[in-house]
Amino acid sequence: MLEAIASGSEPAFNELFRRYWDELYELAWKSLKDDMLAREVVHDVLVKIWQRKADKPIDNPIAYLKTAVRNRIIDAIKVHKNKHFFELFEEIASSPYVADSPVLEKNLSELVMAWIEALPRKRKAIFVRHFFKQLSTREIANELDINQKTVQNQVGRTLEYLRKHFSDLLSLLP
Repeated sequence: MLEAIASGSEPAFNELFRRYWDELYELAWKSLKDDMLAREVVHDVLVKIWQRKADKPIDNPIAYLKTAVRNRIIDAIKVHKNKHFFELFEEIASSPYVADSPVLEKNLSELVMAWIEALPRKRKAIFVRHFFKQLSTREIANELDINQKTVQNQVGRTLEYLRKHFSDLLSLLP
């Protein structure tokens, strides 16, 4: 079937579309919880397959398609700032496929970075220094030339937000 698609066979592409649409849609919908956006993600992935049909051979179509859908989900989340943003973390963390680990780690890292990018500027600066650079609130206050209490409040607000919206994910964090 993939060779036929590579040579431009529309019936073969239609068969690929028919065979994998439901499974890919379900994957997208579980993460996005938005029917139209999930359909758009799957449609975009399948259209890209058609557009790039001669680019490179695909050995394992379902694995390739699922990876492509996951990547489009990440893009959609970045664009739409979806309220179900972290549900993909759960799927990534619970994947039983060891071979997927490098790809899943990359996706997880991209999701974390997208969430951090969405934070307000001041909160983002404090969050990065506190959680990634492991600086104390005093060190952060001195570095940013702000009151230490402001730093403590911003760290507290960030943690409160995480607990409120993503409490089920806290067990996944180190």
